[in-house]
Amino acid sequence: MPDPALVLHGRRAPQRLARRRLTVVDATNTLPSARRPLLALARAHGVPAVAIVFDLPEPVLQDQNRRRRRRAARVTPPAAPPASRPPAPAP
Repeated sequence: MPDPALVLHGRRAPQRLARRRLTVVDATNTLPSARRPLLALARAHGVPAVAIVFDLPEPVLQDQNRRRRRRAARVTPPAAPPASRPPAPAP
C-alpha cells in the first residue's frame, strides 16, 4: 500500500514526521494562529516547513469555488447514517 505524503488537516502529520517521511498538510491556514501549531510540529521534528501560496485574482477564486461546489454536489455520495459507519481508526 502506498504511503501518501498528503495529510488532511495534520491528523497524521506527527506520526509521519516522526518516521522522517515527506508530509504535506492540505489546509488553508490563512491565519497565523492556525499555522503556529504546524510550524511548531515541524520545528519539534527538525524539519523545514514550506508554505505554497497561490496569489490569484478574486474572480478566479470565486469561479473555482463555484465549480468545486457543483463538482462536489455531483460526485459526493450521501453520508451513511451514523449507525452504519465503521469506527474511526485509533491514532
